[in-house]
Amino acid sequence: MAYIFVLEDDQVMLSQVKDWLIHCGHIVMTASSFQQLPASFSEFNLIIVDWELPDGQGVDLCKRLRQEGNCMPVLMITGKANIDEKVIGYDSGLDDYLTKPFALKELELRVNSLLKRVCAVRKQTLEIAGLVIDLASHSVLSGDIRIDLNRMEFSIFALLATHPNHPFSIEAIISRLGGYDSRSTHAAIVTCVSRLKKKLPGADELITNVRGEGYMLRGAQ
Repeated sequence: MAYIFVLEDDQVMLSQVKDWLIHCGHIVMTASSFQQLPASFSEFNLIIVDWELPDGQGVDLCKRLRQEGNCMPVLMITGKANIDEKVIGYDSGLDDYLTKPFALKELELRVNSLLKRVCAVRKQTLEIAGLVIDLASHSVLSGDIRIDLNRMEFSIFALLATHPNHPFSIEAIISRLGGYDSRSTHAAIVTCVSRLKKKLPGADELITNVRGEGYMLRGAQ
């Protein structure tokens, strides 16, 4: 599982890419313009960006990231197929280049390849309150005992665990995991968190509902 950011202004393309990546087991956040970019990309493992956007160019984002010392892999998806344009793209610091139209399976292969050679690999195992969370195998251990979590339960717990002491409203959780499971509704999230509290040792204190802000996992910063 990886945290992937997709910047694409074609809503049909954006939806197809997001749904496919979620199908592949990733958590995806999207935007369709520079104005919607997050303040930081520190939580992501990979960025997929279109070249031409309403208020900027993907190569400019790539240049900015490299100037800031961010070596996160960047995959450019674009209709530009001219070799000179590709040179401009690679010179900006992008890692791979996928020309539209493309098969979603090829996108999956490119993403997997880039994630394998990330220069600053995100820590894949977290330890919180005696629980060992393996983001790669989607498993949670309490001592030697593996805790049985379904896909949605693990995704919510992983989201909270990778952002300790940060509250997420139900709407924010649905936004992060929306499309990941068609059951991702308000009631389903509440029920899922309730199940997590029953399954995880000490979760009543570990996962808390911050009044007016949302669910939060208590842990070291």
